[in-house]
Amino acid sequence: MFEVQGVGEEVVLAAIVFLVSTAGLAFLVFHVFTPTYEKATPKAAVVHAKTRPRHANSTCPICLTDVRLACETNCGHGFCTPCLTSYFASRRLDYPCPYCRQYIHLVHTFYSPVEISSQEGLSALRKLDTFNVRAGQKISLLQQLTDLPTLLNWARRPRRQSTLELWTPMRVMYCIVTLLYLISPVDMMPEMVFGVLGYLDDLLLILVILLGIARAIRQDIFIQASARVQREVPRATANPHQS
Repeated sequence: MFEVQGVGEEVVLAAIVFLVSTAGLAFLVFHVFTPTYEKATPKAAVVHAKTRPRHANSTCPICLTDVRLACETNCGHGFCTPCLTSYFASRRLDYPCPYCRQYIHLVHTFYSPVEISSQEGLSALRKLDTFNVRAGQKISLLQQLTDLPTLLNWARRPRRQSTLELWTPMRVMYCIVTLLYLISPVDMMPEMVFGVLGYLDDLLLILVILLGIARAIRQDIFIQASARVQREVPRATANPHQS
């Protein structure tokens, strides 16, 4: 197949796989964290309920009743949206979760179709949009790692009205290249040489991919919230006496 004097075919093949995998890894680091959005129309920018509320049968930790207008924080705890926004209004600087005291900087809603079309649901959504835009500007790496399980859980749910194109051809290619790298006999840190430490580069690569998916979900929620907030500003200006 390959004829290189003094070098076996398996060595040449392994070298090619290694070069392709390394190049793909380099592109992955630069591109997987860049969300790709479709051209949003006013209709697409309005997010309707995709699923039934996750916490429809659970109890809100604030009002201790069944959750309604369900929302979930970045730490994975569900609340009634009016209860959570009232809690936010009572604080000035930081927003620890009422349940676990972890810092809240992102909230995702899980309204039913009836709730999202109600006046109370729209009002609660506007308040959460304002919070997400204000609190989600700067996220540290530690916070991204802490939020990872919750955001990946959000990623596996239907997002029919989302402006985010999560699985672009480029990201699919990166996943294929990553798989080739993981099964390749040539490794940046060979397990035969480094032992257990040789798996660190594989784990790091998987972590980069997961963080990229989580960041894309976070950016999707942030951009949709920003779009709704910007649309509300002209309305508030045109109707200054409307509550």
